[in-house]
Amino acid sequence: RSKAMANRVALVTGGSRGIGRAISLELAAAGFAVAVNYVARREAALEVVGQIEKGGGTAAAFQADVTRVMAYQLSREQTSRPYPFIGVSEGHHDLSHHGNDPDKIAKNVKINTYHISLMNQFFTKMAKTQDGDGTLLDHAALVYGAGQSDGDLHSPLDLPLVLVGGGAGTLKGNRHLSYEADKKVPMANLLRSMLGKLGVPQESLGDSTGELAEL
Repeated sequence: RSKAMANRVALVTGGSRGIGRAISLELAAAGFAVAVNYVARREAALEVVGQIEKGGGTAAAFQADVTRVMAYQLSREQTSRPYPFIGVSEGHHDLSHHGNDPDKIAKNVKINTYHISLMNQFFTKMAKTQDGDGTLLDHAALVYGAGQSDGDLHSPLDLPLVLVGGGAGTLKGNRHLSYEADKKVPMANLLRSMLGKLGVPQESLGDSTGELAEL
């Protein structure tokens, strides 16, 4: 075991199975005392704890719903993935450099429409999932969009972003907020504003210049 890791505690979310299980075992082998987090799989978590203790390590099973923040990427930058099942055989990245070609723009629209349809399924499922005195969507704040408004120009201005969810009562929905491109309001201002509403205010975040008062 590494002396540098001795007397350190690691909380591993989803630590009872899959990658989380492997990470729990690896951290225990490195000298960490491991809190194996689980939501419903108690027996699986106890099995991991038993395996760690059998190897001379220290561990405990810890039931808690602590995985409330995530980042999910549908399509990475520069991907050459085609979408033949929606009628697009060309690579996505090539199409994003459309050169104002109407055919390429139309195929980009098809890809974007497909992506947002997947997110709509996710949002709908959250809206139908009870969570305390509301739904998961009532208590969530999710941003969907991209860091460029025009792939051909690599423009970071006038970004088309969707903010979904009630933010546990901190967000008002059914609105369209427009920020003029010439004002160059950074996307980081939105993310910083969301952190503030979550009770984690930040003095700066990336290239942010402030929070969005209208939010």
